[in-house]
Amino acid sequence: MKAPRSILRAAVVVLVLNGVFLLLVVLAVPDQSAATRARVRAAFHTGDLAHDDYLLFDSRRGFFQYNDCNVLQMIANAGSSRLERAISPVVYSANDDWTDQCAVLDRVIAQDSAVDGLIENRYSRYWHGYNAGVATALRWMELRTLRRTLVAAVWLSLAALTLLMFRSGAGSRRIGGGIALAAGAFWAVPYFDPGFTFGFGDAALLLGLTVLAARPRVALDVDTLVPFAAGFGAVIVFFEMLTGQLPVAAAWLVAGVAAARHDHARDARGGMLMLAFAALAAFAVGALATVAIKQVLALTLADPDAGRAFLSHLDLYVDVPDRAGRRPGILLPFIRLWDRASLLTYGSHRAGHALVSLIAVAWLAGAARAWRERARAPDAARIILLVAALAPLAWVLLLPQHTYLHATFMVRILVASIALAPVAALWPAPRDAGA
Repeated sequence: MKAPRSILRAAVVVLVLNGVFLLLVVLAVPDQSAATRARVRAAFHTGDLAHDDYLLFDSRRGFFQYNDCNVLQMIANAGSSRLERAISPVVYSANDDWTDQCAVLDRVIAQDSAVDGLIENRYSRYWHGYNAGVATALRWMELRTLRRTLVAAVWLSLAALTLLMFRSGAGSRRIGGGIALAAGAFWAVPYFDPGFTFGFGDAALLLGLTVLAARPRVALDVDTLVPFAAGFGAVIVFFEMLTGQLPVAAAWLVAGVAAARHDHARDARGGMLMLAFAALAAFAVGALATVAIKQVLALTLADPDAGRAFLSHLDLYVDVPDRAGRRPGILLPFIRLWDRASLLTYGSHRAGHALVSLIAVAWLAGAARAWRERARAPDAARIILLVAALAPLAWVLLLPQHTYLHATFMVRILVASIALAPVAALWPAPRDAGA
């Protein structure tokens, strides 16, 4: 009866969290947009906002300012009701391609100009949890302070996760060290996390893992692990804008479960592979349920076209890009990620390519060790880490067109492999593992 009980608890957790999400986004909508407009106007005046949608290697405003300008529009634009503004906010664009969105923000919000000639769009596809965070923060601080706070929150969350994992057993120290090194050096935190759609999501991801590291016994029993993983998936979706947190969170969650099971084997109520699979399945179901709940709410309460818009974008994103010359379309997103690897190495193309190559070699080395160990009892931890390190590959195969179109920020999902592939390769063989 344990499995049905854990599933019921997970369902309750996901439903309660989605109720909290709805409450948060509704309560965060400002009654009057004057304060938000004043913050935006001041940010353009001080240079904390610019007309450029993309600012490469800009640690002051963040690289992907495009999303920030859309977020500020969603918060400040009018709507027929608070509920509608919360779950189906309006974004104006100058064209169907949504280019020059920061210039549109300046015109519509900062200058209070008429929206004549602009296209009104309903942005119902995501929960937009970052909207709640930004709207609340802007009541108390300027955009510059908010950006600094987001970056600080990510660094502090990473430091807390690292400290807790290093205070645990040998398995947690190995995996925690891999995550700390990869996230600290190759997640491009200074350039992405000043952005609203990256900073909130990355901090939530790390804080969720920190909770698991602080309470490793949660991972030792499906009765507690399944509700936790489902809730974690729901929280990640709340802050997601398909900006790459989902595959990274899934990979590091599974690795965290393996670490806890390795270090507390005597207290575990299940094998490592079973617990890891339960965590991954619950995470996926919690995430998918949260996506579905948001679409149902938007469709029934605010935007009759929400379902059509969601499905049309889903159809686009799961499609395979058209082939380019002799290159099959399915290879194009991988090639583009290879080309964008320099974003993880502070602009150095050689270092980016070397990093990706070394991670591939590390994964193959880990796989070779696992193959040689097959005659003996194979080490479940190594197998789990190898599979988790393939999360970026799985994501690209699931959403090839999305990865191809947005490789400039989706390249960050490679941090999952950067963190775990070397750990899998260096994981001690069962006969050598003293802890």
